[in-house]
Amino acid sequence: MKMKFVLLAMLLFIPTLAMAEEANAHRPFEIGWNVLTYNRQGSVNLYGGDLSFTANVKPKLGIVADVAISQRTVNSIDVTITQYRFGPKFMVKSGGRITAFTEFLAGGARVTGSTSFTSGGTTTSASESANGFSMAIGGGLDIGIKPWLAIRAPQVDYSYMHIDGGSSNGVRIGGGLLFRFGPH
Repeated sequence: MKMKFVLLAMLLFIPTLAMAEEANAHRPFEIGWNVLTYNRQGSVNLYGGDLSFTANVKPKLGIVADVAISQRTVNSIDVTITQYRFGPKFMVKSGGRITAFTEFLAGGARVTGSTSFTSGGTTTSASESANGFSMAIGGGLDIGIKPWLAIRAPQVDYSYMHIDGGSSNGVRIGGGLLFRFGPH
């Protein structure tokens, strides 16, 4: 229910910003680094970060490649989820500093569980991994500090994974830095 409210609010907010006059020309390439990301996937809370690369093909359209890694220890098992997704990013500038964006990303995910224990002076380790489909739909705000630097606060995405016949719905919330490159 909360996720539906967040997505509805974003869908209502972004068209309003689309009517605002665009103040700055775009830079052709951006690197977003969400230093801290909270990811609730199913009933598991995970923490990590993500790195995204955006090639802006037009002032309001970019192509994103996103890699996110989240981790948590559950019942002595270290769980790591690595998601790699790609897709379009739609941006709208409001005023001179704020850029709202929404993105639709799809790709893959790898879930790894590992544990180790020591018995009689011998350490034994075990690890298991599974791969599957991953999708994220969401957006956020970038607040410009300099023409080449912005703060991403916040980014909120609906996160979906389908691995080995099971599916999981979740939410990803993050914040960090955005570096812009190229002439503007």
